[in-house]
Amino acid sequence: MLMRNLAATATMLIAALGVAAGTAAADPAAADAPINFTAESTDTQAIVSLDAGSIVVEDGALKIKAANGNVVAGTPLKFRLDEFEFPIAADIAGRTATLTPQLDMSKAVYKPVALPFEDKAPWKSEYDREQAAWSRMTGTISLGASIATLVGGLGGAAAMGALGTVAGQIFITAPVAIGAAIQYFTTINQPFNPAK
Repeated sequence: MLMRNLAATATMLIAALGVAAGTAAADPAAADAPINFTAESTDTQAIVSLDAGSIVVEDGALKIKAANGNVVAGTPLKFRLDEFEFPIAADIAGRTATLTPQLDMSKAVYKPVALPFEDKAPWKSEYDREQAAWSRMTGTISLGASIATLVGGLGGAAAMGALGTVAGQIFITAPVAIGAAIQYFTTINQPFNPAK
């Protein structure tokens, strides 16, 4: 599982750099030649090489710069795994960067994912918070069920509407309900800080 997460993180980092570099190189106003890159990943690291420009680490981010010094792409040198942010070590040699995720808990920073506007929520007690979380969960599931019924019914109208509706409930409502339940339990199980 850990290796799969590491490989996925390395792949996402390479993709982010590639998209950013490709977008920056596509800028018609840029007078510099485009910067091409190659990227590969192993089980433990990602390796990114450029044919022009430079790679630097500044302000906690890996940045790709054009020959004139302008930053054309960049990505933070950290990744999230559950509620922790882990650093990514960048070893730069010329125009090649070797990126290694640091999966050491002593280097991890606990940063739980907050719900939108959670810091401004007017909960005065844990009961208020639980009631709001329950209401949000039931509303989300109800909306998902309504959409699933509509989509499934329309999709199954050619064959048999009832079967399409059941399929919609299985393929749309079930994942929405699981996500809503996760959000609910995350909200009610985190430390409570009453509104001031």
